[in-house]
Amino acid sequence: MDDRKFEVRCDARSDGQLQVRTHALSMTVSQLIKRNEVANCGNRFLLFAKRAETAYSPPRSSSVIQIGTQNLQIVCIRSRVPEQGNPAQTLEIDLKSTHV
Repeated sequence: MDDRKFEVRCDARSDGQLQVRTHALSMTVSQLIKRNEVANCGNRFLLFAKRAETAYSPPRSSSVIQIGTQNLQIVCIRSRVPEQGNPAQTLEIDLKSTHV
């Protein structure tokens, strides 16, 4: 059985596509910026996705996605697997900026 929990689909138009399933993900997205006729990649955003165990008893799995810059988390999205007998999945979104 395939236990990879994340799937990534990226379409870069005519430059290509990426589609992969994985256990964890770390991705950087940058934009080319031209200043004084010099082009550099800037405005970098980082995305991290991983599985984590909660502190609940009994422990439950959750997926965590963090988006930010090099030293600052901008958003954290956490989804938890439903408890037995409770079909609703929990989704938490934390928009508080945090230095990491």
